[in-house]
Amino acid sequence: RFVEATGIPPMRHRCQKRVAAAGELLLYTRLTCAQIAERTGFRDEFHLSRRFRAETGLAPTSYRRQGPLESDRK
Repeated sequence: RFVEATGIPPMRHRCQKRVAAAGELLLYTRLTCAQIAERTGFRDEFHLSRRFRAETGLAPTSYRRQGPLESDRK
């Protein structure tokens, strides 16, 4: 069973993967939040924003402003 193997339900795992993909796009592209939402499977930029904040504690725009970590710039 998925939950036994991963410790989280399949839908939560899928959402985490989509948020992680959105985070990469926020940091390394100039795509708008609407474009990122479309590419990562969220209904719209507002849905992306709600899920992103729930997973990371930050709004997508705040996350983007922080920029990549030094270790990511290598």
